[in-house]
Amino acid sequence: MTIHPFFNLVGIEPGTVITFQFGAVDFREAVPLHILKELYNSGFPYLKLTKLGEKELNPLAGPLMAGSLKPAFLAEIPESHFNPEPSQTPEIPIPSKSNTNKRARKSK
Repeated sequence: MTIHPFFNLVGIEPGTVITFQFGAVDFREAVPLHILKELYNSGFPYLKLTKLGEKELNPLAGPLMAGSLKPAFLAEIPESHFNPEPSQTPEIPIPSKSNTNKRARKSK
């Protein structure tokens, strides 16, 4: 269903949806373009660009960068952040079993 000349609502019926960024958004009413763009760019699964939206918005603020499967806001984070080298992974000390049970059980 077209909710704006640039966006279609897909996968759900128009109604109130609770979003992380904007709280309750009612898609039965006119939603401001800046809210739709923010939701779309953050990966909101129920918005899809129309042909006009692809033409007008994609060069400026599309959610996927060309040749990438990551959203634009993640594309600026280096890949090493998501897949650290083993030497970059901090070692977490694991206590031995003898240290975990310091108090002896009382026998009956």
